[in-house]
Amino acid sequence: MSDLNNVCLIGRVTRNVEIQYTAKGIPIYCFSIANNLNKQANNNWVRVPNYFNFRLLGKRWEGISPWLVKGQLVSIQGRLEQDRWERDGKQRSCVKIAVMEIQPLWPNHRDQNPEGEEALIPADETEDGSGLETAEEGPIGEGEQ
Repeated sequence: MSDLNNVCLIGRVTRNVEIQYTAKGIPIYCFSIANNLNKQANNNWVRVPNYFNFRLLGKRWEGISPWLVKGQLVSIQGRLEQDRWERDGKQRSCVKIAVMEIQPLWPNHRDQNPEGEEALIPADETEDGSGLETAEEGPIGEGEQ
């Protein structure tokens, strides 16, 4: 039996999705969200943003671009994964969020998506069930530290 590993975030997209391509022509959809945390500081409540970056690989995510725009409130469900590698003789690692589903939370999300795509975008099944593909260039998150 697997251990429990679920992540659920709600936040606002901080920038429009950017599309990059691997050397093999596989699209990578890059974006980030801000997830706010309310903290008490000096007897006042302040909102502290936490930023999370996402890189979604594969054509299954192509319907995401029209509605994943700056300011869009989204719910992201997934799980944590850890990449490990060695660079210059040092062991490195990076924890990432493997996205399983993305849901826009604005009531008028269909107005922003002229193609009429479904709002819920599930990950396609892969061998490990993650819905993620790995780029040939190295682990996702490498070089982002």
